[in-house]
Amino acid sequence: MSESISQDRRRYALALVLLLTVAMIVLFESPYSASNLTIAPDSVEYATSAWRVVHEGRYAITINGTAYPPRYPPGFALIALAPAYVFSGKDPGYGIYGVLFWSVIGVLAAFAVGRRLGGLPGGLLAGAAVLLLPDYRHYSQVIMSDATCTAVTLLLLLAYLRLTAAPGEWKRWLGAGLLAALVASIRPTSLSATLPFLLLAIRVPPPRKSLSNGVLFLLPLVLLGASQMFYNHQVFATPFRSGYQFWCPVPLDYTHLTFRFSHVPVNLEAAWRSGLLILLTAAVIMFLGLRRSASHALSEVTAARDCLRFILLSAAPLTVFHLLYFFGDPRFFLPVAGSLAALAGGMFGGLLQRVSARITGVAVASVLILVLVLEWARPVTEPTRRHTVDLLDDTLPKRSLLISHTDPVYLDFFLNQE
Repeated sequence: MSESISQDRRRYALALVLLLTVAMIVLFESPYSASNLTIAPDSVEYATSAWRVVHEGRYAITINGTAYPPRYPPGFALIALAPAYVFSGKDPGYGIYGVLFWSVIGVLAAFAVGRRLGGLPGGLLAGAAVLLLPDYRHYSQVIMSDATCTAVTLLLLLAYLRLTAAPGEWKRWLGAGLLAALVASIRPTSLSATLPFLLLAIRVPPPRKSLSNGVLFLLPLVLLGASQMFYNHQVFATPFRSGYQFWCPVPLDYTHLTFRFSHVPVNLEAAWRSGLLILLTAAVIMFLGLRRSASHALSEVTAARDCLRFILLSAAPLTVFHLLYFFGDPRFFLPVAGSLAALAGGMFGGLLQRVSARITGVAVASVLILVLVLEWARPVTEPTRRHTVDLLDDTLPKRSLLISHTDPVYLDFFLNQE
């Protein structure tokens, strides 16, 4: 018995090391390339504001030497980027290490989810399925919040599965609340992920226990909301305005311009390009396959059902919001796509366990090799913006007037350093 447990632990450790190695290879990007900060203004503001928090003690961006508040809440800058700048050099590209850390955490969370659905093969395929998502790989290699938001969402999915198995444990409710506050601080629209937890809390008897669980879950979110409103009041003179309205008052100051049914066709195209429909179809088909398979444990089917419930409940408000929103992008749907990929991969691993161990091993190895091949085939892009500012920094005389189409915050950061 003890020998069997020891073998299981060795297999688990080897699988984890294998997946971790593949994830590090696939998701790594050099700090110098990351310092290109191509996605403006997002990546520029994230990186430079976090850098200034660490090295200057202020959350700000600068243009022509004048400080301005960033448009984004400080959550992502403080959680993912600032720690990287503390433990590495002063180059803004080092923030990519924080993004890499959270992206790898997301793959490991997918592994843990998949293992509940389909054992060790399910865990490996769930992690590999997340790595197969082009947007997950891309946004893990640039200083953007999307991969980090997806990673914390996967942790929330894992927390939800743990709560459904033991809904009476108050520590799990508080932990889930902390994760929900974490993901909401990175992207406020991720508050939609609280809906499955609130509905679960209502179902826990007796009513008094249900209420206490709900309070514990909501406490970190209330504290986050209060701190964000305090920040808004200090910076923008009112709790109800943020950097979004400061930098983009039209359309964000006008609800009828921000949300319109005329935005739906364009945003539907963005949702389609995110792969949501394909992933949802695959997940539903595999879930039906699991239910009809008499060889699967009830716990695996229950876990798959709970996963699907979490994803659908949390995705519904998020999808409606982004279908009506004035700006559309497939990356807004990445947290949902990542959760569906982990679910589909985990259930696929569960279905594979019906066949021989050799076929299962070949399938897992093939998917992991495919992940590596896709990364190897990725076109290499030169950090031309970084090359340009380095050249300007070496050749431009002091107090020069520079006319450029390059983002002014980016130029100011590199060329106005004392």
